[in-house]
Amino acid sequence: QEVKTLEDLAMSYNHLSQMLETKLRREIDEYGLSVQKIQMLSALPSKEVLEAMEAKTAIKIIGSQKEYLIYKAATSLGQKNDGQSNDPLQMMMGMMLGKGLLGSDYHEKEKLAALESKSFCNGCGKPLQADSRFCASCGKRV
Repeated sequence: QEVKTLEDLAMSYNHLSQMLETKLRREIDEYGLSVQKIQMLSALPSKEVLEAMEAKTAIKIIGSQKEYLIYKAATSLGQKNDGQSNDPLQMMMGMMLGKGLLGSDYHEKEKLAALESKSFCNGCGKPLQADSRFCASCGKRV
């Protein structure tokens, strides 16, 4: 029986117990041992699978993989150094990843925000200085 989801796994404990019992009986029979009954109480995916499921759920909640990676990088900076996190190589890789993710897209957003905050001349359409009374390009009164 193929188990495709965690719900399927939880629902198939009895079937899996029977399969394990049969296989174990075959293996230990030659040693004169027998198995009366095996009952499976729990089965969990590996740590890596659980972490991947957690990440997938977080991406759905946050809204995008990019925002999730930025969140993970930010939260990892504050974690205690246990030899596995915040080592220099991981930090460098995180910074490189962040640079690649933010890169030109981030700077484009900055430029757009700067343009939106500026006013433009009604005559020629050129950007105006914040406190100007006349357009520097066409001389029209603002």
